[in-house]
Amino acid sequence: MGLRARFKVYTVAIGIAAVFFLLALVFGGLAMFYFFSSYFSLDLAALLTAAIYLLLALIVLIFAQLFSIYDRRRSHPSRNDETINPLEETLQKPFDPAIRDWVKQHPGRSVTLTLLAGVVLGSSDDVRDALKKYYDRHFNDN
Repeated sequence: MGLRARFKVYTVAIGIAAVFFLLALVFGGLAMFYFFSSYFSLDLAALLTAAIYLLLALIVLIFAQLFSIYDRRRSHPSRNDETINPLEETLQKPFDPAIRDWVKQHPGRSVTLTLLAGVVLGSSDDVRDALKKYYDRHFNDN
């Protein structure tokens, strides 16, 4: 069997295995929900099932992050962090150096704060209106 044929067979096999794995997760979730529903109310059973799935997803993401950090350190031991591409340099110019340094030192926290601000701005009309009024008051030349 040639390399191309083996690649096609493995691709199809991985696709089928992924479908069966997803079905197993769905049925496992249903079984967990029915198990919890015999001890708790239906709302709480659904919440516990979702929380367990969320916890499992977070554990997978943490392991992926740890393996990614290990792989980056192993493959690029002498990487110079001072090199900045032109687009990043252009985007960083208007910001205060203290903010830039904080973002470089705490990339995870800065992403979390940005995501949180986006969620708050996207879900709250009151916050958006207050931000618009503040912007109009302080940054418009009218």
